[in-house]
Amino acid sequence: MLSSLSINKLDTNNVFWILGSIILITVFASIATELYFLLALPILVIGGWIALVDYKKLFYLLFISIPISVDMSLPGGIALNFFTEPLQLVLTAIVLLLVIRGGRNISSRYITHPISLTLLMHLAWIGIAVFFSGDHVVSIKYFLAKIWFVLPAFYLTMKLVSSAKDVKTIIWCLLLPLLFTITVILIRHAAIGFSFDGVNYILGPFYSNHVLYASMIAVSFPFVWMLRKWYPPYSFTWWFLLGSFLLMMVAIYLSYTRATMASVFIVFGMYYIVRWRLSKYAFIAAIMGLFSLFYWLGNQNNFMNYTPNFERTISHQSFDNLLEATLRGQDISLAERYYRWIAGIYIAGENPAFGIGPAAFYNEYKSYTLSSFKTYVSDNPEKSGIHNYFLMVLVEQGVLGLFFFLLFSFILFSEGERIYHRQINERSQQTVMAAILSLSIMYSLLVINDMVESDKIGVIFFLCAGLLVKFDLLSDQLEGEELSRPLKM
Repeated sequence: MLSSLSINKLDTNNVFWILGSIILITVFASIATELYFLLALPILVIGGWIALVDYKKLFYLLFISIPISVDMSLPGGIALNFFTEPLQLVLTAIVLLLVIRGGRNISSRYITHPISLTLLMHLAWIGIAVFFSGDHVVSIKYFLAKIWFVLPAFYLTMKLVSSAKDVKTIIWCLLLPLLFTITVILIRHAAIGFSFDGVNYILGPFYSNHVLYASMIAVSFPFVWMLRKWYPPYSFTWWFLLGSFLLMMVAIYLSYTRATMASVFIVFGMYYIVRWRLSKYAFIAAIMGLFSLFYWLGNQNNFMNYTPNFERTISHQSFDNLLEATLRGQDISLAERYYRWIAGIYIAGENPAFGIGPAAFYNEYKSYTLSSFKTYVSDNPEKSGIHNYFLMVLVEQGVLGLFFFLLFSFILFSEGERIYHRQINERSQQTVMAAILSLSIMYSLLVINDMVESDKIGVIFFLCAGLLVKFDLLSDQLEGEELSRPLKM
């Protein structure tokens, strides 16, 4: 394995000077040439060094980078997220090297597990859909990005997580930088009186909008709540984690994001659904409800009854007005979703087999829209998507694409419930439950958003899936007994 490569003979003092020189030269060169993307070179060099020494630390570094990552534009119109995507690329390369060097030694149970199999089906169909895409360049980029989400977060989680200590480390790596961003944003928000209309302007450079900010916090809080139980009651760490949880709840409220607030309450119901072994029925009911809604809207053109009033459908200056406008159908974001959903349904109707191609929605949808649903933000300069992940998969990957994603999702929750109930100790049960609750929050958000490919959400999504598989496999091994040992404080 890579971690076993012999590099101990190298003089660590020489290594320090070599790496230091590379960093200084790169910084001066980037400033002199104004080619700031060169600043990524030290990260790649240091990342490569860490990978040779112990790539597990690089895996942890990925989670540290998620909350503080920033979007940057590179020459040639390339957009890259620093430092999450470079780390994902390095870790992907490591996974491929591991497969090449020791592929025969990889346990088949990692591949044959139902979650792994259905995920592979989902990925395989995306690869097939790329060939039928109307924009091969965009679709290939999407497929490659999907790979470097899955390999580091899903495969390396299965490989590297083997004890409660590993889970604890991942959570701390994610939590501390997340608290840093929350604190910075709340201080900025306080300076403008926690105003509703100014929330999107105080999130940079960490978050592009308030939905992503609130979602990042929401998908993390089940793990923070779980971790609190791993420390002695009323100890300093216990109080710190409780305070962190409360701060996260305050931050979600002050993000003024309706869907995320609702997803927090969904967690409580999902907890009992898993405990009472109702996940399969709940998932089927939710999907049937979603399809029934779209069928009803399309039947006899019922959706035309919800045509927005262009003059009255506005962006509101207070959260109370926004909630009222939502109920009346006069909210700009809801009206714009109708505009794109209708276009998506028309596209899917014309391209049912393979869709229009992964990530190709933006380039195609405007010719399918209805002018009666147009709002004054329909120009979409930020190039955002359809805002419904299930519909996006149908539009871009066709009926079979949606089927494979729903199959993977169904297996994720049904297997997650089974895995939860077969755990033999409390900490492993808590970890599995936290992963399921985090996934349930993500899926509730996917109804009106499409964020699985977001760097801040996607990594956690596949981390949760990997944890479910790993804890299922640990249940079959004596190694799983390590999870019941007390944590060393």
